[in-house]
Amino acid sequence: MMRCKCFLFVLALTAGMWSACNDSSQGRGEEQMKLSNQISQLSKQVYQSNQPIDLVKSEELLKCLTEYSNKYRQDSLSAVYLLDAAQLSSSIGKYQQAVQFLMNYVEHPNASKKDYATYLVGYQYDEFLNQPQQAEKYYRATIERYPDSPWAKTANQSLQWTGMSDQEIIEKLESQSAP
Repeated sequence: MMRCKCFLFVLALTAGMWSACNDSSQGRGEEQMKLSNQISQLSKQVYQSNQPIDLVKSEELLKCLTEYSNKYRQDSLSAVYLLDAAQLSSSIGKYQQAVQFLMNYVEHPNASKKDYATYLVGYQYDEFLNQPQQAEKYYRATIERYPDSPWAKTANQSLQWTGMSDQEIIEKLESQSAP
């Protein structure tokens, strides 16, 4: 169950990085384009498919993503970069930092996936930070703020497993399927 959850999370992680690398450059100044290109190059280095994630390059990429998001807050790409930073932070085991990036994303004026980000905050607390009360808080926030979102449905399902170990989940599933 945990491996499946982690795989889905990593799959979601790469989607954000891909969209950021392929964004249009309209209206961006030379300095912005330079930083965006640097982010693109570092992303390619960090996410080489046949290599483990390079931690040194990851830190450098996180620094650039943060810099872009802080300097160019009104640019829609800065919102994408916040999500990318959250996803990368989680990939390298910096879960609390991922939560901070996700919370910054939810507050971003150009954030379009607030339901997803709110859910992911709960997921970080549940899956990685072992804080079931915080996880429940953000799962419920997803349900209340975005009731028509598919992430609200996922959050509702996640609530039944919050705070449970893989073994407890297996036992619960087995007891539900028993005649």
